[in-house]
Amino acid sequence: MDSLIIKSGKDTPFVCFDTNNNIFEISGESYSVLPNEFYEPVLQWLRNYLPTNRLPITLNIQFSYFNTSTYSPLCELLTILERYQSSIGVEVTINWFASQDDSEMISDAHFLKSSFCNLYFKVLPIQAAA
Repeated sequence: MDSLIIKSGKDTPFVCFDTNNNIFEISGESYSVLPNEFYEPVLQWLRNYLPTNRLPITLNIQFSYFNTSTYSPLCELLTILERYQSSIGVEVTINWFASQDDSEMISDAHFLKSSFCNLYFKVLPIQAAA
């Protein structure tokens, strides 16, 4: 199956679900007033891809900002991955990158980590550019 790549928009994040190495990325800002319209094709792609995959998956999330409306499709994405890991036994790692001084983003990450305790979920600092 082909990789999924969606360029970032004014209020939507960059998405790159690379099937060559099973590293998936969502980054940037997500504050669309209609987030389901943006995320539904991402979720549908994932639902179609997972039955064909038996390799570990890493999802890197690095939001600079996301609104409350983004929470629902984000939780749906994590739910799909958690169910997949539980049913198939393929390891799924979530790397949530946040600036060390962004306490709200870190708090959101820890809340999601506690909500999806069957996923290997790490909250990591954003690496400074060299």
